[in-house]
Amino acid sequence: WGGSYGEIARNILTHPWQALQYMFSPVKCEWMGSLFAPLSFIPLLSPEHLLLAAPVFLQRLLSNRHQETMYIVHYQAEILPFVFLAMIFGVRRILSSRMAFISRHLLEAVVAFFLLYFAVSFPDYIRTSPGRTEAGEEEAVKKQWVAEVPADAAAVASFEFLPHLVNRKELYSFHYVYTGKYILSSRDYALNRPVDAALIDLDDPFLIGSFYTPSSYKKIREFLSSQGLSAADVANNMVFFRRGGPDRKELYRELTDPPPQVARPLDLPIDDALHLLGYDLRRHGHHLDVVLYWHVARQPAYDLSSVFVFSELSGRRALGIVSPACYRIFPTQAWNSGTWVVEYKYLLIPPEFLGRDFSLGIAFQKHGQPGMMPVVKLSDLKGE
Repeated sequence: WGGSYGEIARNILTHPWQALQYMFSPVKCEWMGSLFAPLSFIPLLSPEHLLLAAPVFLQRLLSNRHQETMYIVHYQAEILPFVFLAMIFGVRRILSSRMAFISRHLLEAVVAFFLLYFAVSFPDYIRTSPGRTEAGEEEAVKKQWVAEVPADAAAVASFEFLPHLVNRKELYSFHYVYTGKYILSSRDYALNRPVDAALIDLDDPFLIGSFYTPSSYKKIREFLSSQGLSAADVANNMVFFRRGGPDRKELYRELTDPPPQVARPLDLPIDDALHLLGYDLRRHGHHLDVVLYWHVARQPAYDLSSVFVFSELSGRRALGIVSPACYRIFPTQAWNSGTWVVEYKYLLIPPEFLGRDFSLGIAFQKHGQPGMMPVVKLSDLKGE
């Protein structure tokens, strides 16, 4: 609509028909139906109270940002108080009419109809955002880490940790650090003070699906360095960082000379840029520690992820854990030509493979490209 508030207002006022067409397009009408139908459209009987939220409604109806008309999670939070206020006064208006007796029964019938309709269609009507709620070792690790963060500690967290760290004075969302900007803003994001802990899933699907850029790793490295954070614990792609001291778990290492010894040579070329020399593998309880040894013939132009594939020896079941190179802190596109990189992976054995004999394989994915390379077997492991 324009590049400034004045230009936006002028274009809307001088092109009212186009503005109305856009505001009441099928997508916008569907959104308004989703907003008012659960309340039997009664809020529309009190338009003066809905007008209190006119600026927000205009923002929603005139915007081309799809989140403005998403009927999930928090996106309607700023509008709902006005909708329910209008609902209250809409009911009052019905019951204070001259035909109150008829109106009351009509109101009961209408509300009953919509309640029945949404009770029947509820599973399809409420759409949930993708997430991971699996039980098992990973969930246990999350709870343990959260419990170790004192209530008065300042913390940074990725999305799945945030709700469990609330009710503290200083809690910051990692996605601001990751992008370096506030949402829908050109303003740089900066933490006001040093934080005591950071609980980050570096392969969080919403974080990577919505906020990934090839240069975001620089923001992670700058954040960890400026905050003086070290890796206290690691599980799959989750890292628990704490202030001060050396890393308790090493994440990666860049070498200018070949590693002195590769425990299990593999000699697997990915392409003319990367060559997997071999690996090391240790098991302790429900955990697997895997070390990957890479030679960088030339700097890759892509981000590579390893996929660790757990398979039953019978072949009936397989499960893959995607693990981005060096936890996205030092992705392959940042690896320097003529160097060697050692990656340290700390995997949780999936619950369905505990107590069973299984095989561990590895494959690779390039970010943004479909499919993955063929699985290469690493080792068979006995159930414990």
